[in-house]
This record gives sequence, C-alpha cells and structure tokens, in this order.
Amino acid sequence: MKKIVLGVLSCAVFAWTSDIAGSYIAIKTQDGNDINTPYMQTDFSKDGKMLVMGMPMGTWRLDKSKHLIIITSMMNPNAIEKHSIVKQTKDILVLKHNNEVFTYKKLDMNKAKEYNKNSKLEGTWKFNSKSFSEKITFSLPNSFSYQKEDHTENSTTNSNGSWYYDPKEKSLIISSMMCPLAGKYPVEIKNNTITINNITYKKVK
Repeated sequence: MKKIVLGVLSCAVFAWTSDIAGSYIAIKTQDGNDINTPYMQTDFSKDGKMLVMGMPMGTWRLDKSKHLIIITSMMNPNAIEKHSIVKQTKDILVLKHNNEVFTYKKLDMNKAKEYNKNSKLEGTWKFNSKSFSEKITFSLPNSFSYQKEDHTENSTTNSNGSWYYDPKEKSLIISSMMCPLAGKYPVEIKNNTITINNITYKKVK
C-alpha cells in the first residue's frame, strides 16, 4: 500500500500545466508484470500542492525544457524524483518513473456532481448474510462510507472515500485507500436495491 501511495504521489503530477489541473483517479499502476488498480483520487492544485485521497502528500515543479516534473514528497523531503510524460489527452494522463507506469483518468467535477445527484444512489444501502453484512452510505456530492461486520469473527471494519457514477456506462467508481470495494463496477439501480460487484444491497434510508 505504501508503494502505491508513493507512486500515486510521485507520478500523478508529471505534466502539470493549467489545462490538466484538477482531479484524477489512479486507475492502474504497472511495474513490469506487477499490475495494481488502486483507484485512489489524486488532486493537483495550481499552486503546486498535491493531495491523495484528500491528504496533502507533497509538492511539484515543472521542468518544461526537459518535459519533466520534479517531485518532493512530504513523507521524505530529501527524496527528489523526476517523472516523464508518456501520454496526455483530455481524459487520460500516463506517467513514468524509472520502470513504473501510472495511468490516471481525469474527472470533470462539475459533471461528476450532476451525475451523482441524478443517479439515485444517494442514501444508505445494506447487504446481509449469515457470515457478514455490509453497509454503504453514498452522500452528495461524492463522499461515501463503508462498514463491514464479520459475524464469524465478531469484527467490524470501516472505511470511506469518494464515488463517481457514469450514466453512459452505468458504472460506478469507488475511490478509497482502504475500502475493499475500491474499483470500477457495472451497477444496476432499481427503486430500493442496487447491485454492485454481483452483490445486491437494499436501501435502508
């Protein structure tokens, strides 16, 4: 997890110009055959600050002549790293540091808020079985909380993050550092139920 967070931090800012300022989702990291799908939100501010899942993680500066971003991490201020751009479109940003490649999907936050509001996902949803239960609360504009109760081990885990609904794809992105549901899923929405990752949740409020 620490390696993924550092990767999100170090490579997300890579081509920082005013036209790419905003919010991104880290959809894939790859180091050789090692592939991860962290789905953590990364925000880049025009003043050079970086946030991962809402937490300040470091600063950046652009070396235009060499097409590089110079990253300084808050976790290790003595570690200054250089990152190159592989691909940049209006929707996708691909960065590379050493052998690691990081792919980011850009978010249109105005559209995201509108899509979430109209999705009918707002509220609390619950799944129950003999071995465990799950409760998800989607709040507007884009925050969520997750709770899982393991009935066999008598334990409870909690996490939170952000969510984004795509009405064209009828898909849901759950962005979280710790939630086991972090990822992208097709979602089926009915009046009082939603189906995510082949699990059907009932609305409780």
